[in-house]
Amino acid sequence: MEVTVEGIEKFATILFPSRFIGRRLLLMLAAYLDESGTHSDSPIISVAGFLSTQARWIEYEPKWTNALAKWGLAEFHMTDFENWQPPYDKLSKTEHIELIGSLIDVIRATAWVGVAAALVKRDFIEVCASENVSLGSEYSFCANTCIRLLRQWMDTKQIPERIVYVFALGAEGASDIHKAFEKAHAENADRLHLQSLHFSTPDQYTQLQAADILAHESIKQAARVLGYDDRALRKSLERILKGVPVESSLLHADAIRRNVIALREEWARLHP
Repeated sequence: MEVTVEGIEKFATILFPSRFIGRRLLLMLAAYLDESGTHSDSPIISVAGFLSTQARWIEYEPKWTNALAKWGLAEFHMTDFENWQPPYDKLSKTEHIELIGSLIDVIRATAWVGVAAALVKRDFIEVCASENVSLGSEYSFCANTCIRLLRQWMDTKQIPERIVYVFALGAEGASDIHKAFEKAHAENADRLHLQSLHFSTPDQYTQLQAADILAHESIKQAARVLGYDDRALRKSLERILKGVPVESSLLHADAIRRNVIALREEWARLHP
């Protein structure tokens, strides 16, 4: 489903109906997530983003827009920025650094927590084949991992509220997320912190542009951890981590197999 209303305040009215006012919903929480590495020549795919309150996301919008406007930009796309593609090719190296720094500062002032899941595509294919299981698409596996990580974070912090999830529109495998979300929501929406699921575009919700940065950084960091890249921790990711805690999962072969074992144990528990 695509969100078509304009403005996060109107959006919140739809996502959090008036029946919740004065009852159990004390905070309006929204997580915005984007993906990176979906193209076939990328060995890793990631889904990542940030969680915060509606109030902070409202404050975020003009800050983000103003940070971009300083450089004559209407929106931000991390891959094009990293590769010096138009319109970023007109920036000097100093301006390049200043732009990403100003955007990360907006993220640091807004986000409660970041979440990221990076999946090694080859391992995913091999484990699914060797274990004779279907785990959905690579994208949905990462997305569902992010939802699980946020649930665990909410439980650890003893925050009872539900989360509105907004994913970038257009990624293959979105229908798998939709099915899993609906099933979990019907099972126990409160326990799993699930309010609603939506898909939109980065031009409609600039929060997805912030998520794009973390998704891109997650792939770079996963490559470092796996030994594909021996360069030091990227300055942009280091700057994010100094201001925002990030819950992450690197889904290589062993981690994927652990997921398979957990799913089988859950199935056995539910179907004795």
